Amino acid sequence: KDEESLAIWKKLGVLENHICFYGVNKNWWSRSGEPKNMPVGEIGGPDSEVFYEFTEVEHDEKYGKLCHPNCDCG
Repeated sequence: KDEESLAIWKKLGVLENHICFYGVNKNWWSRSGEPKNMPVGEIGGPDSEVFYEFTEVEHDEKYGKLCHPNCDCG
């Protein structure tokens, strides 16, 4: 869990219930993808993303039963 980013977002006034954490498959950057694929010494780490809700876009259940901020449906 990226506690440093959590503290920064909260300091900027983002409500904690609007801050979401995801696993490395959704919230990790590196040239090699997930940490298990990274060679020793490669830079990488958790990232922060900002999501906008577009209420006119309906959730597509082929991406899962429930929609969430980092859903691939839109």
